[in-house]
Amino acid sequence: MYERFTDRARKVMQLANQECQLLNLDYIGAEHLLLGLIQEGSGVAAHVLRHFNLNVRSIRLEVEKNILAVPEMVTKGKLPHSSYAKNVIVNAMEEARLLKHNYVGTEHLLLGILREKDSLAVKVLEDLGLKIKDIRDELLKQRWTVSEQYTDRSKKVMGLANQEAQLLNLEYIGAEHILLGLINEGSGVAGHVLKHCCKMNFRLIIRRVRLEVEKNRPAISLPVTLGKLPLTSHVEKVIENAMEEAQLLKHNYVGTEHLLLGILREKDCLAVKVLEDFGLSIEEIRNEVLNILGHGL
Repeated sequence: MYERFTDRARKVMQLANQECQLLNLDYIGAEHLLLGLIQEGSGVAAHVLRHFNLNVRSIRLEVEKNILAVPEMVTKGKLPHSSYAKNVIVNAMEEARLLKHNYVGTEHLLLGILREKDSLAVKVLEDLGLKIKDIRDELLKQRWTVSEQYTDRSKKVMGLANQEAQLLNLEYIGAEHILLGLINEGSGVAGHVLKHCCKMNFRLIIRRVRLEVEKNRPAISLPVTLGKLPLTSHVEKVIENAMEEAQLLKHNYVGTEHLLLGILREKDCLAVKVLEDFGLSIEEIRNEVLNILGHGL
């Protein structure tokens, strides 16, 4: 069931199980999944919950107020899910499908909880003075721009990617624009790696990448869209990949190196096609990033 879950989403499930054991319960409810989401700490859901000034203590106190008297014996091992928790998981998978994501992350689990209006998890949120619609709206707005984890260089890359898309009169940001943003930023780990691998002047690289991007853009040129552009599904996955790469490397930030590693995992995107068309090996670029970070073979 959990093969499409991200590492963070799987961690949430484990934390929910631990919460139940602490309360001597013999089941996992939607409220424990909510506790798992806030405890996980680094996922999109945790950032959104903290945006509303929620924390583990406040949620746990509300949960404890509403549970029945606990048994004396502590239940160990993997606990079964309540009907509400089962529904949350089904809802999360449905939310991922609707958003055209091929994975289930913490954001989908939180969206899944919000759909269970009669659950204790939703009651806890409402008792804490929150409106479900406000949480959902904030979640959908923030799910790919969790800026607390981004370094200044990564934030700059996202801004440059937005500018590149606008220069091409596009109404979306693609993985290819993130690549251009990484090259234009130039001073981060990703910029140094790309410069080393390409072995050519950065301005020439930028020009060639732009030419490749322009060749593959839609035939119809739309009026220039101002402001922050929406992200394609490839970019959404690139950012999720970047967050997972940071976690695997035990980094508490998302830097340009993680964004580049995130791009390299999306083999079917235009950004990877552009790099391969330049004769670059995706594996060599990845190894160069890991070598600079001290994680090489």
